[in-house]
Amino acid sequence: MKTSIKTFRVILLVFICFYSMAVVYFAFAAFSGQYFTPEKLYRTSFFGDLIKPNFYAYYVFNLLTDIFLIYSLLQLLKITDFFKEQNYFTPKIIRLLKSSGRNFIATALIGVLGTILYNYMFTEHPLERMFMPFIHHFMILILGLGILVIEEIQKRALHIKSENDLTI
Repeated sequence: MKTSIKTFRVILLVFICFYSMAVVYFAFAAFSGQYFTPEKLYRTSFFGDLIKPNFYAYYVFNLLTDIFLIYSLLQLLKITDFFKEQNYFTPKIIRLLKSSGRNFIATALIGVLGTILYNYMFTEHPLERMFMPFIHHFMILILGLGILVIEEIQKRALHIKSENDLTI
């Protein structure tokens, strides 16, 4: 069990580091003007004909999605600290699982809104291009709901453990 927890921690930590670096790089590229949307794909939206406000509105959705995702992954990393010390049933783990699950769900919902915004403004055939991002966000939603189920199981297990401790 300890080797699988160590392996999970290392893989999760490497992923968080690379993903964080990618988010920072994308932020620098976006705000320095190196990243832009081709004019031929651009359509008028509720921000008018200006490309920059439309792109930055889309970027804010992406940035929120990335922040929620990184924060959720960091909470999962904290949970592995408890498992390393063989503390499996604590209220802190339950709070971390609940928060992480809710953040994954928020990540999925904000990502769906960002995908709709992007595909409405910057693609010629929005419905055709939304399928894969929706699948990605649906997988994150399933992950968040699964973590909330695990949180409920942990809550029930903690209750049973506390009852067993009282009877002994």
